[in-house]
Amino acid sequence: MDLKRNHPVCLLMNFLLIAFLCISPVYSEEESSVKSLLPELESWTLVDSPQIYHTENLFEYINGAAESYISYGFKELIVAEYKIKDKDCDVVLEIYDMGDDKNGFGIYSSERYPDSHFISIGTQGYLEQGTLIFLTGRYYAKLMSFECGDETGDYLKNFSEKISEKVPGEHRFPSEIELFPEQGLVKNSERFILSNFLGYDFLHSGFTADYHLGENEFSCFLIVGKDEAEAKQMLEKYVKSKEGQDIKETPYGFHIKDRYYENILLARKGKYIFGVLEIDDSFKETGQKYLSGMIENVKD
Repeated sequence: MDLKRNHPVCLLMNFLLIAFLCISPVYSEEESSVKSLLPELESWTLVDSPQIYHTENLFEYINGAAESYISYGFKELIVAEYKIKDKDCDVVLEIYDMGDDKNGFGIYSSERYPDSHFISIGTQGYLEQGTLIFLTGRYYAKLMSFECGDETGDYLKNFSEKISEKVPGEHRFPSEIELFPEQGLVKNSERFILSNFLGYDFLHSGFTADYHLGENEFSCFLIVGKDEAEAKQMLEKYVKSKEGQDIKETPYGFHIKDRYYENILLARKGKYIFGVLEIDDSFKETGQKYLSGMIENVKD
């Protein structure tokens, strides 16, 4: 008699194993949004099966940063390692599906620096110390090379171009950042924040940009409501949240003397809320000029 086959504990273990297989997610190629983006390059082969991560297990790969990615609408990550023939050179790539183009720009813009070495890949990319990071549509990709020597840059660009070619549609930044005035703009400082903008959940998402004009440094921002009524409500709530501070109505909106942001200048046009932060007392007229510039950039 086969005692193992009929032992109650073994029967229970078999049941649990079957139950686990039934409820565990199985990720097929059709279900993966990123697997189809894996490049095929001559002389390069996959070292092992690519690893796929979702919101429930992303922390296993990027424990310290998982929450930030998830807060930007992260959907899926694929990690793959490639090795070139006859050389001790490896490239590891990570491709993050962030759900839509705006969220992709959000996480990309939160990790780039204005003085990075930018290159023309996808929407935008940059190189730094054996790593190429780029945005293409809703996908955020990181490529890391190991022991590739002087050919590192060429290898990484080849990989990134192959990935970007697989992403359909226009590869461009969100149109909203075109509303920021160009004079004094710190190039590549524009960011998109998906939630809790300026620390308030009722403001939901917004865009920011840094400015350096002479000796003055300040920031501009814009929030896009779903309609004019929502934008009006958000602005009223924000001004109300500043009660107890010096608030003045102005021809263009509001001027708030803030304990954290020094001077805040606010205006609204239709569904758009515009603001200028950290303006010095002697520089308020320039702040008003930038508010006017953003308003004028909105096409009726």
